[in-house]
Amino acid sequence: MTMFAAQTPNVLAIFGHPGHELFLFQWFTQTRCQFNCFTDGSGGTMADRTAYSRNVIDLVNGTYGPVFGLASDKQLYQDILNGNANRVTAWTERLIETALQLKPETIVTDPFEYFNPVHDLANSVTDIVIAALSQRGIHCRKLVYPNEYPRQFDAAAARITISLDAQQIAAKQIVVEGYEPLRHELARLTQQQKLDALRCETLFDDPVRLHAIPAAADTPFERVHYEDYGRQMIANGLYSRLLTLDGHYRAFVASVIDRSLSIELCESRS
Repeated sequence: MTMFAAQTPNVLAIFGHPGHELFLFQWFTQTRCQFNCFTDGSGGTMADRTAYSRNVIDLVNGTYGPVFGLASDKQLYQDILNGNANRVTAWTERLIETALQLKPETIVTDPFEYFNPVHDLANSVTDIVIAALSQRGIHCRKLVYPNEYPRQFDAAAARITISLDAQQIAAKQIVVEGYEPLRHELARLTQQQKLDALRCETLFDDPVRLHAIPAAADTPFERVHYEDYGRQMIANGLYSRLLTLDGHYRAFVASVIDRSLSIELCESRS
């Protein structure tokens, strides 16, 4: 254990899935971070992988937050499709309470890449937490890292850049390869040449969007990948319903915003 373990975290991580901490492994060794992730990573043929993330978090002397693998991906997709924001609102309120206690300098979250709704939801909930802090006069920085689309991020614009030396690269490689449930993802990202984060970790400032989520066509990401993927799955008889940005996600997030921020605003006035 380092001295960081006994100190209050100065970074709050809010991720959609366990395993995302691997992208920033070296940076996390230099911070005092409390980690949160929405789902347990299970879905399709995947099983709960939170134990693997706990091993990684222990390596960087991190702590665990109140939201850590509390649902499956399928459960969260169904919540969004059905417009049932109860679960995510409860998570958001817990995260707001935690952030008010910690007063973190930085909240790091998944980028809003229109690739996976769970990733995007982590970003949207982070916006709500930051807005709730702002209502109390507490300001913190929001940072994201390149996940699925590293080429869409301008390295020159990074707020933080950590170039790993040979020893650090080797150590990170061991940790990444030891995360057995994600070996297929490691192979895919390697084949697609999307593993810059093994050698260089970058973090970028990210705006607080709340209700102002732009259309994908107005961003460098251009398309909503999970809609395209969902259409393929429906055509193959594997999905019965299509989750869309405009038909489901926006309204779902709006409900969480309205419920979480109205509660927080009322409490701040009491």
